[in-house]
Amino acid sequence: MECLHRRAGGTEVRERGFTLIEQLAVLLVLAILSAIALPAIMQQREKGWIAQTQSALKDSSTAAFAFANSNGGTWEDLDELADLEDEGYRVTEGVAISVDGETLEYCLRALHLQLPPEHEWKVASFDSENQAPVPDDDCP
Repeated sequence: MECLHRRAGGTEVRERGFTLIEQLAVLLVLAILSAIALPAIMQQREKGWIAQTQSALKDSSTAAFAFANSNGGTWEDLDELADLEDEGYRVTEGVAISVDGETLEYCLRALHLQLPPEHEWKVASFDSENQAPVPDDDCP
């Protein structure tokens, strides 16, 4: 592609632009670079979602203990997220927390809405009667 330009002195100057092949080569290089970078970016996003889920689960567990302290050491009435919010838990956008409380133990499950179900995180409580942690397997 050639363009003619006139300079102030009246002389003409020819300028050559990029050919189609040169432009396609640049696009090909950019496509290859983005194909290399995209999986790494997606992996970092997934790690961020996992960290966000774990953080929300830890915060909700802290709120569950605050709930028990406010209710005579029992989790009996801990059955919805609003109970945790009353104890200072702030809902994390994109993370679903489910609550199941019993008299001496509780179960919290967390899953980020962008992650597959196998990335569900669970936390079970400390059984105050037997002085032992409740295994995560007992968390339904």
